[in-house]
Amino acid sequence: MRGVGQMNHITDLGGEWQLHPVTEFSTIWLNRNAPAEGWTVQNLPAHWQEEPVFKDYSGKMIFRKEFSIVPEQERLYRLEVGGAFYRYRVYLNNFALGGAKGYFYPTYYNITPYLKAENLLVLEVDSPEPTMDDQVLTGLFSGYIGFPDKYNPGGVWRPVRILTSGPAYFDDWRLSTVELSNDRCKLLLQTRIYASRVAKVKIKLVLQPHNFEGPEFVSEFAVNLGPGINEFRESIEVTGVCPWWTWDLGDPNLYKVDLSLVEGEEVWDQRRDLFGVRTFELKDFIPYLNGERIFIKGSAYLPVEVYPAKLNREVFRKDLALAKESNQNALRCYKHIEPVEFYKATDEAGILVWQDFPINLGYPGDAVTEVLNQGTEMVKMLYNRASVVVWSLGNLSGYEEGSELTGGKRAYLALKGLSERVGKSLREIDPTRAVVPFSGRRGMSAGTTTDLGFGCGVIDGEGGLFKFDQYRTGLSRKAIRFVSWFGAPSTSTHEAMVFPLERTDAQRREALGVKEETPVKKAQEAALASQEYQGEVLRFYIDRLRYHKYNPTGGMFFFCLRSILPGAFWSVIDSAGNTKKSYYTVKLCYRPLYVFALLKKAVYRRGELLQFPICFSNDRHDERPSVGVKARLIDADGQLVWKDQWSVTPVPDGETVVLGNVSVMLMKSGEYTLEITWEDEESVENRYQVYVK
Repeated sequence: MRGVGQMNHITDLGGEWQLHPVTEFSTIWLNRNAPAEGWTVQNLPAHWQEEPVFKDYSGKMIFRKEFSIVPEQERLYRLEVGGAFYRYRVYLNNFALGGAKGYFYPTYYNITPYLKAENLLVLEVDSPEPTMDDQVLTGLFSGYIGFPDKYNPGGVWRPVRILTSGPAYFDDWRLSTVELSNDRCKLLLQTRIYASRVAKVKIKLVLQPHNFEGPEFVSEFAVNLGPGINEFRESIEVTGVCPWWTWDLGDPNLYKVDLSLVEGEEVWDQRRDLFGVRTFELKDFIPYLNGERIFIKGSAYLPVEVYPAKLNREVFRKDLALAKESNQNALRCYKHIEPVEFYKATDEAGILVWQDFPINLGYPGDAVTEVLNQGTEMVKMLYNRASVVVWSLGNLSGYEEGSELTGGKRAYLALKGLSERVGKSLREIDPTRAVVPFSGRRGMSAGTTTDLGFGCGVIDGEGGLFKFDQYRTGLSRKAIRFVSWFGAPSTSTHEAMVFPLERTDAQRREALGVKEETPVKKAQEAALASQEYQGEVLRFYIDRLRYHKYNPTGGMFFFCLRSILPGAFWSVIDSAGNTKKSYYTVKLCYRPLYVFALLKKAVYRRGELLQFPICFSNDRHDERPSVGVKARLIDADGQLVWKDQWSVTPVPDGETVVLGNVSVMLMKSGEYTLEITWEDEESVENRYQVYVK
């Protein structure tokens, strides 16, 4: 605020820290007389396995740092520990400040009474071996198949800082959209303010356009503070607002938020962020953004780095640009929570986020308190992010559990029950988002309140690819209301000579469904073939789910966007950011205007009648001129055996329609080719192979 004195600032305690592994924590490490031997220097934020001496280490680690500061009267000082894997306790000048469990969220400690000119800060950090401890909530970071052997993410991986304020500060603040109609909205501002004494202050909220032209909105409120925590809640009516949209429906309009706590001419505390005005609902798994129905087309998003401390928003922007280029409007943050920079980047990109909670099968079903505590912290951390629209807890829709449940039915029921109990609480904590307590098992066990994943054609026990069609008729159709997992593995051509399929270990080979070894000399050809097959599997599912758009399908996530490490994986982008051939299949199939065929078999027989529909799907919400579509079928000898054409006027965001049906008697064996072409700001072709014995 111009012309007003600032009392708040941030002191970064990053940089060099001393580390010492220990078998047990002890008071001996809390003061300057601790043993001088065995310390290693590391620049934080970081993970200790990034240091060669701790390459395979799991367990307990002491972190310590000395720093100088000049405490001032009438100011409050808080220590922020941005995130540590997995549990920790913190001490300042031999005083125990507290601790936390959970890797992803920041915690704050009032250090005003303990601060001196010269200080010693000590953290006791415990990160047990992931495969040996099922009591941790770290999701994919707990022994996931894509991570290296002896992996441990232990460390202080987010910033450690001292936050300085006046005699009061914002302990928490939330801004949400309660109602939205055209350019009118009602916002709800909720804050928790800690005050060290009685005070009369003003809360000033300024909303200024960030990435668009528009009016600025200013609101001020007089507040009387008492010592301790003060709750503040106020509704704000705004006219002339520009809502936040996904990139494919409009513009991801964001406002700069300046929230200040002012006494007289001094700013005691201030929060600055970006905020998007939007509403979201999930009605029977059909999404509505700002009251408009939207079809979700996306993928699962896994950690970009096994040691994520050095990630920044630019890394995420590159991935999000590739997601948008392939026509994706949503990502599922799969069984982990990213740094907050990821969610700020999705806000800017206009990409929705379905956010999983990092819990695995086998976590104790009676540990409701800890899951609720960390689930509440997840909501608190991401509450102001416009792009985050769904909270999801337990998840069994992925391939890593295999066709049989790890731990048996008892473990499955424990996770399901735990997720449903916590999910009920999250709905009360955050009424602005959808909550999916449990992503259910694959197959006919689908309930009426869950999304599902499918492994037909790629996972033993789930049958061939076309077995998926059994879920498209009758009562089974409830299983495809929202499909959040499907796909197939492939190898990157950029990695093929270094990481050929036969060099993967037996466990990964089994998990990825790789059944035959590939000679190194044919690695490039095999990699390309694996990508082509992966693309065929993805198109198979996407075609069918687009056919059922809103009837009953509300969206889909394939598995997955990008690999964690080099080697065979289910991604369409390798670990270095190189796109695979299957990426371009997704780009085609996720086009807003898409024409496709639904073949009924993998292989036909000579003399059989070939019949299938040609389908037209349009996801755009605006009016468009008519589209010309042509289709033709060519036999194995290059002879034209069928053709047709149509002129279609797209219905805005319409359900998929059948343009016509192919009906041909198959007189020859061999490989037939179906070519479908249409004009949509460019010439587009979709080609299918029909195999005839």
